[in-house]
Amino acid sequence: MNKKEQDLVLPKTVSFESKNFPGYYLIHNNFRMRIEKLSNEKEPEFFKKDCSFKIVSGLADESFKSFESINYPGYYIRHKNFHLYLEQNTEELFKKDCTFKITQGNSQNSNQENETEYISLQSFNYPRHFIRHRNYMGEITEISSELDKKDSSFKIVEGLFGENTVSFESKNFPGYYLIHNNFRMRIEKLSNEKEPEFFKKDCSFKIVSGLADESFKSFESINYPGYYIRHKNFHLYLEQNTEELFKKDCTFKITQGNSQNSNKQNETEYISLQSFNYPRHFIRHRNYMGEITEISSELDKKDSSFKIVEGLFENN
Repeated sequence: MNKKEQDLVLPKTVSFESKNFPGYYLIHNNFRMRIEKLSNEKEPEFFKKDCSFKIVSGLADESFKSFESINYPGYYIRHKNFHLYLEQNTEELFKKDCTFKITQGNSQNSNQENETEYISLQSFNYPRHFIRHRNYMGEITEISSELDKKDSSFKIVEGLFGENTVSFESKNFPGYYLIHNNFRMRIEKLSNEKEPEFFKKDCSFKIVSGLADESFKSFESINYPGYYIRHKNFHLYLEQNTEELFKKDCTFKITQGNSQNSNKQNETEYISLQSFNYPRHFIRHRNYMGEITEISSELDKKDSSFKIVEGLFENN
């Protein structure tokens, strides 16, 4: 399971800024997708709306994403004959053509691959605190030392129990997973002391919309439905509750892994958008026009790399 696809935790509206043409955004112009920058030829308000989109579940496959126009609700970015348009339709082919996967930016160097697959989990109501393990126990703490960064970096993998679940594997203790044990969160690896089936269930979670804020995420237990990972006195537990404080305590943001080197920051903030029904093709700009193509050259990689930013038009 791809960590970018897990949703970086995204704003309510987003815009896609080109990597190699900073200040240029993916925009619809007469229903054709292209990249443009704000100029005197266009009203700022119209420009902001035209390059702002809602990220929704993929129309063809809910594990992918589709991008709905802010000022033309029901219209989505789609590819047709490998060009990009903003259109509305209900046909199956249309649904496939406007379904994409968010991937690591194509422009990132291949030697960063092992780093960029790691994520960190930031607290909603203590935004300077991240989920981490310490002495094998789950905690939330502020992050300063190299050890803090490693302890708070996890790889999101397919849930060991399956069924559309995820598990969180430690970066610096490979093979150890975030698990609940007597409702206390810790990291463990599978051993002869625990039945494999129980172990797999105890470290498998469903990622759901944040209980306190739907733009964040919460993590629901597979074998204890309605129980969520939460922090309490900065320790991590698996609990069930309906209070507002509980909802905040079990709401987190998925971020770039804290263990990534700071000099990679400018690279790892970029993503690419992979076609659902043409998986070798990615959204890119070419001569300022939106296309989907296969990616081979360095220019291809740069043209198909975008930064997801807060939507320029905020729909309040």
